[in-house]
Amino acid sequence: MNNSLTGEQGFDYGSTIERVKRFAVALAETELQSSKSLENVAAEIQNIQNNNTLLHNQITTLCSAQIEEAQRALLLINSSQSILKGVKSEFAGLKEKARKGQEIIKCYSTIRKAFSILNMIGKTREWIARLLHLRKEVFQMKQILRSELEKLMNQEEEVETDEDDEFDEEVDLSQFGFEETDFNDEDPHNVLIAIYERLCGLEDFRLKALDETSNNPQSMQVFSKYLSIIDSVMHLFNKVMEKHFENAVGLSHEEPEKLIQVIRIMERDEKRKKIVEADSLTSHDTVEPTLRYSYKNYRQMCFDSIERYVQNSLRYEVGNDENIEDVMDKMKNLVESELETIEKHLVVCFPSKYNIFEKCVEFFDNEVRHILGHYITDDTDNITRSQILKWLIEYPEIYDPYLDSLENVEIDYSGMITDLKTTINITFFKSIMEWREKLVQNLFNTICKDNSDEKGFLVQGDILYTYGPIDFFTTLDQALQSISQCGQKDLMEQISFAIRQTLTDYTANLKDGVNKHIDKITIKRLIALTNDCTKCILFTQDLQDQIAEMLPDLEMDKITMEEVLSGFSSLSKELVNTLCQRFISKIDPYLEKIFTKEWYTEKGERTCVTEALELLQNDIQLPIDFMEWEKVVAIVTKVFTHFVTRYIDAFMTKKFVLTKEEREVVKSEIAASIAFLPPEDDNGWVSTIVKPLRLIEDVFDTIDDEDLLQCMSEATSTYPDLGEIVFETFVKKAGFSKDSTELYLSTISQFFKAKSKLTQRKHDKKSLFGVYNPKVEEDKSTTKSDSVKERKTEKREKIKKKKSLRRIFSSQTEQPKSFSAGLIDSSIPDDDEDEPLPSKPTTGNSSPVSVIPPASASEKKKTDSGGVTEMNLLDYLDD
Repeated sequence: MNNSLTGEQGFDYGSTIERVKRFAVALAETELQSSKSLENVAAEIQNIQNNNTLLHNQITTLCSAQIEEAQRALLLINSSQSILKGVKSEFAGLKEKARKGQEIIKCYSTIRKAFSILNMIGKTREWIARLLHLRKEVFQMKQILRSELEKLMNQEEEVETDEDDEFDEEVDLSQFGFEETDFNDEDPHNVLIAIYERLCGLEDFRLKALDETSNNPQSMQVFSKYLSIIDSVMHLFNKVMEKHFENAVGLSHEEPEKLIQVIRIMERDEKRKKIVEADSLTSHDTVEPTLRYSYKNYRQMCFDSIERYVQNSLRYEVGNDENIEDVMDKMKNLVESELETIEKHLVVCFPSKYNIFEKCVEFFDNEVRHILGHYITDDTDNITRSQILKWLIEYPEIYDPYLDSLENVEIDYSGMITDLKTTINITFFKSIMEWREKLVQNLFNTICKDNSDEKGFLVQGDILYTYGPIDFFTTLDQALQSISQCGQKDLMEQISFAIRQTLTDYTANLKDGVNKHIDKITIKRLIALTNDCTKCILFTQDLQDQIAEMLPDLEMDKITMEEVLSGFSSLSKELVNTLCQRFISKIDPYLEKIFTKEWYTEKGERTCVTEALELLQNDIQLPIDFMEWEKVVAIVTKVFTHFVTRYIDAFMTKKFVLTKEEREVVKSEIAASIAFLPPEDDNGWVSTIVKPLRLIEDVFDTIDDEDLLQCMSEATSTYPDLGEIVFETFVKKAGFSKDSTELYLSTISQFFKAKSKLTQRKHDKKSLFGVYNPKVEEDKSTTKSDSVKERKTEKREKIKKKKSLRRIFSSQTEQPKSFSAGLIDSSIPDDDEDEPLPSKPTTGNSSPVSVIPPASASEKKKTDSGGVTEMNLLDYLDD
């Protein structure tokens, strides 16, 4: 068996056993060399025997294993032989394949291209799957963002839509290894944050894709174009963020969670930027961070959006309102309410590092300045500037409650205030100087035109004015009122000095212009200019009172307008006198004909007096219609006094004796003259004017010496300087009978003799009759016992009177200077007199003067006296 094993296995068990035995004997001899070892021989032998037994067991086991291995080897040999047969057949196939491979090698480049295409198809499949997933995410994000945007936009605004925003939601992307993403599952208050984070991831994905395709420009261009949908989402997202910031004030009050959400996104974006910048510094990357990361700068977007909100709010509130006071009130109220809301709601939503309240105050301040800038231009009037100046002084008070929160913001309008003051002062003085020159120039340019009475007039309350002075003073008054509201005394003082100087120059220029063009000024314009002066006096007094009230501490001599008032008053008197002279110059040619051959025509039905009255009636109607009644009274008084004076003067100086018919003509003229004036019962000044005419009428109506005495008594009571010669002239020229004339002359002589005895004082009051009293020496006291001497004396006196009358009535001698003196003072009364002015009648005598019927209709009804009886003259001379 051993031999068989040895032959089969190649292992010699006998020799091995022999070597083991020899080794054991050698070991035993070695151990037995010492006496000590001999003592343990038995134990060693036992150990050896045990070891031999153990080795025998091991060898047996090993042999069993070797037999099993040999059996398996036989099986393997058998199987290998079958394999070799298969290999031989395979090698035969390989030879065939090698033959075919030789043919395939010839198409190697084609195979390589096909392999590359397969790789690209695989990658394309992967990218398409990613892009499909990206497009679906983009579609979902756009839907959410548009929904948010619609909530924030106004009704007039519309959300933009893209044609490529459609996506087939039935596409299943799970087969490509992508999980479904649904942003609607997020917390509503965090949905924008989730979208922001996803957009940041998409941007990183785009950077990676472009980096991988950087070596292939064509592929890079394709991916860049397709991945631009990320930009469209980012644009929409930024618009949502912008709208949130624009509505920050409203959201802070109504939905603070939404505002806080976008503020958190703003903080995250800033943090991301810092991280990217830090990484770029540590990695020494040559690519700038801005190229690898698109920083949105939401902080600036926030500030810009809030600034637009402030601008839109203020501009919408102001609108197109042209009233600067309303504009400023609206701005102040809006800023005040908005600041309160911002401080209460908006500030608490923002971290303190953003200083949002200071920013809002800056935005309001800038926009207020911007809006005011539209109203402060070179064409802005001083009224508007003054209103803005006052508002700027009071406006900063609304920021006082927030001064603790405005440490870094200064609300200072001192520059604008100073500029406004300077501009107001310069433009005010310049404008009023231009106004003054333009008014005077336009006025006299209009005067020089032929049609100057067709336009340029203004009627207020039946009073005729020109536009210039009223507009000028209205502008001055409005400017003064507006400037006074700003409360700047230094500016008010400068303006008041400018007003006074301008008005002084204006009166002087107006007066010089009137004197220069007096011949070209029509009656209607003279009336308007006269009324202008009255209006200017009232305006000037009002301006003076206003300035005194506004500047109570200023000395009166610095604001008094006495020189201006005096100028207007003087010009008014000159204009009234000019009007009177115009009327007088028209009627004087007719008055020259009184008691001449051309005195009357058509048997007295029409006289030069009635013609003069007709002409005067047409001219005087303009003052009646368009002037204050006081001025009308003054004009009529002066003109008619001149008329009466000329009439009395003609009666006293011209040589004639009236016939009975002519006496009736005189009475008709007197009646027409009285009818020309308003009723005496309602206008006492009329009685004063017509008394001299009524004296003539009374003399002509005298039927006996008693009537004459009564007439003389009343006349001398009214006119103390009325002399004897006047009544003598009236009687001599009245055309009475010879007996009546002698009787009346004797009565006149006795009346004035008795009157001279009773008169113990001189009368200072003068009338138009005083001019006809001859200057005679006082009679020396003589003894009247000698009747002859008395007659001589009377004769001498009569001769002396005749000489005096001849000298006075002679047409070759110079007329007395007092002929032009009026029955009453013809000067125009000052406006500030305390005497009550006559009231304007409700109805005027506007119809032309009619021809007066024969005088018999106007004769007084008196009973004839049976004869002349002696009378006590003292009864008629009672003081």
